[in-house]
Amino acid sequence: MSANLTLTHFPYGVYSGETDIQTLLAGATTGIILTAGITAAGSGYAANDTGTITTGNGNATYKVLTVSTGAVATFSITFGGSGYSIATGQATAVGGAQPGVGTGFTVNVTAIESGDVLQTKLPNGLFAPTGSYIITAAIIDAISLALPLAGQGFQDGRIIRIISTTAFAHVVTTPANGINGANHILTFGGAAGNSVTLEAYNASWYVLSLNGVTVS
Repeated sequence: MSANLTLTHFPYGVYSGETDIQTLLAGATTGIILTAGITAAGSGYAANDTGTITTGNGNATYKVLTVSTGAVATFSITFGGSGYSIATGQATAVGGAQPGVGTGFTVNVTAIESGDVLQTKLPNGLFAPTGSYIITAAIIDAISLALPLAGQGFQDGRIIRIISTTAFAHVVTTPANGINGANHILTFGGAAGNSVTLEAYNASWYVLSLNGVTVS
């Protein structure tokens, strides 16, 4: 994992004995999956199956939304990962216990982006401590924010805040409906001190406060 020179994490708030190991990747990170389609629908899948896309750095995740007789009909990218290329037939692997018993699902990576990746899950896929993320980039920083995990025992109620120390219109993007259950983009106003505080609930981030940041 590369060092991060433009997005820094500081803990704050009440801890519950967890080690502060929220994941950050550097602003130079490339190959973050932006959009993907289905190459092969596979068989044996059920709605809400989850897993990883095993090419790239193997850290992008997906969720099955709907199926047709066990074949994946629609899915979403829940975390864009890093190190991916635009390509067809990218293999997947299911992650742990699943509603279905699917095999053979492959994806077509259709668009990638570069930027910071803000991932708030621990390696065991559960939850992370509260914390602040400080943007120090001297250019507009494109930041991908992964969705939290739903459930009080996972990340519901977790709070993060993102603060800019530089006068640039940084952009934070989540997967669809990742902010307030309906939006997915936070745009900083281009002034040092712009900030946003978010609380996790039911797999979305809900805005608690905005300072010079707009939601769309």
